[in-house]
Amino acid sequence: MKKIFLTIGIISMCAFNIHAQLTEFGLQIGEMHYIGDMTVHKLGDRKEAHVAYGAFFRNTFLHGYLSARLGLTLGKISGNDKDFNPSGSLFHRNLNFDSYVQDFNLIFDVNLLGINPCEQKFFSPFISGGISVFHFNPIADYYGQIVNLQSLGTEGQGIAQFGNVPKYSLIQPSFPVGGGIKFVCRDVFIVSLSVMYHFTNTDYLDDVSGNYYDPQIIQKYNGKAAAYLSNRSDYQIKYDATGVGNIKRGDASKKDAFIVSSIDITYIIQMRCGRNFKGLKYQRGGATKCANDF
Repeated sequence: MKKIFLTIGIISMCAFNIHAQLTEFGLQIGEMHYIGDMTVHKLGDRKEAHVAYGAFFRNTFLHGYLSARLGLTLGKISGNDKDFNPSGSLFHRNLNFDSYVQDFNLIFDVNLLGINPCEQKFFSPFISGGISVFHFNPIADYYGQIVNLQSLGTEGQGIAQFGNVPKYSLIQPSFPVGGGIKFVCRDVFIVSLSVMYHFTNTDYLDDVSGNYYDPQIIQKYNGKAAAYLSNRSDYQIKYDATGVGNIKRGDASKKDAFIVSSIDITYIIQMRCGRNFKGLKYQRGGATKCANDF
């Protein structure tokens, strides 16, 4: 994980030391969706969409064709078997979770038409890619008490009989990709509509991944709450001599993901216009000329 933070830091320093044509500060508002075992790795029910918001700095360079954005996005994800699959197998599994997400991201935009008021480029679609580090913590209700699922070990984590598997980390990398459109508004704002799909390296956003384990053994080592929340289904599960169930609790072959759809509004803090740009005399806000710095 330290290597991931170091990578983001190095790339950030490189990206934000480039002589930018536009330097922007922005705010985002939108919604966050979860994709995982409680949605059969498809986009979840609209009931499980939650507000996402954040702030970021962005530099745009190479005549408006490339942008680098460093930001923080906050949001919530959730899943409920009964919402997504009200009459199928997930309904009988009967699991649910909520989790708050804090995502520190570095994202690059390729602006296909360029975006730069100095060059009179006022609109562009864009594609994006980057890297992020995020924190999450799945929680659930246990008889009116909110409990942290990761610390319970609902899939037998930490129990020697089940291989003494360590508990999953609550800090993980993600690899956001997506795109959208940008347009300049009143010469000093850039409005973006974007959708970013965050591929992650974990299958535990929802605390569901592998097998059912004998709840009696889980209770013995991890407590009553862990045993109860490990199996809330009405399946007739049989456990072998090692305590492993004959039915899978989740699909460990696929990683979880989340999507952020947002409207981003940035204020152009500084514009620099090249000497040979067609927009050299273009006036920002009807009064201030672009800085002729290079």
